Amino acid sequence: MKIKNAVSLNLMNRVRVSTFILLALSFMIMIIPSKIFSTKNITEYASLEQFTDYLDKRIPALMKDYEVPGLNIALIKKGEIAWSKAYGFADIEQHRTMNLDALFRVESISKSVTAWGVIKLVEQGLIDLDDPVQKYLGDWELPDSEYDEEKITIRRLLSHTAGMPLGTIGPAVEYEPNSPMPSLPEFLRRETRLVRQPGAGFSYSNSGFNLLELVIEEITGRKFAEYMADEVLTPLGLCHSTFSWNEQWRSLIPTGYELDGKPVPPYVYPAKASGGLLAPVEDIARFVTAGTHESLREQQTVLNSESIDLLYKSQATIPGLLGFVADSYGFGHFIEYFSDDTKAVWHGGQG
Repeated sequence: MKIKNAVSLNLMNRVRVSTFILLALSFMIMIIPSKIFSTKNITEYASLEQFTDYLDKRIPALMKDYEVPGLNIALIKKGEIAWSKAYGFADIEQHRTMNLDALFRVESISKSVTAWGVIKLVEQGLIDLDDPVQKYLGDWELPDSEYDEEKITIRRLLSHTAGMPLGTIGPAVEYEPNSPMPSLPEFLRRETRLVRQPGAGFSYSNSGFNLLELVIEEITGRKFAEYMADEVLTPLGLCHSTFSWNEQWRSLIPTGYELDGKPVPPYVYPAKASGGLLAPVEDIARFVTAGTHESLREQQTVLNSESIDLLYKSQATIPGLLGFVADSYGFGHFIEYFSDDTKAVWHGGQG
């Protein structure tokens, strides 16, 4: 079974559409060049130069059609960043052009990165995938419900099968950086509750991943952002990515825009694990290769190969409309299969 990884932008029906990033797309998984080039009078087996020349024509046209202000893209070939480029504007009013240093809110792509942090604790024997999560929550307690709270496990939280709700999205949970906001325990008390029996099936949940943030803090005695920086981001070479807000980042963050063109300033969430990562496109490309390129798997020191395979192992079939997007979900990764027996692992982010 061949495994490839791609990270893409998932644009669903939400009021807000940010200036966005098309993140870290692999030659072999996002698109098959021969299928595209054959319709564009380009040779079936295009070179990198031919392919990127095609993108330089096609991407601006698509941006115009869909009114996308700015975009960053990176291509990976054989485990290396083969090409990356910035298009358009990071801020329309200020005529600030996009550049590759831009820090994007990668939103739910954060879940894939958080999953690495959780599985590292599993690998170290500090938590067990099938223990009740309450065992690792210290004094914080899940609210009473009609469902069996003992069946909320780490495994089910990682795979969106714990019976947790999606959680609040939009302006109600978006805060101006450095402004007063609920603490993580306070936020979880408001957002985290059982809405169905744990183990009953897949139900996408920001709340569940944010509960894993508290698990990490309770087990390690460290702030989530600090733990993730020291144990996952820096060792993987994601040196320009962060779960922490720093005022110096403000000028690097592109302005988002509502559908009516109203600008959206930078914002942060009270919880970070489900959608709080800030990252440039080339760091996300490095994250993709760390788990999927064989030689780079062996070089990185965060997880062993068996643990990475566990991240990419199907845990739950995805029903309903999301089932058209992917076949199943692993730990922090969507999974789908192609006719040639290739397995794709990926995640999207919207904000």
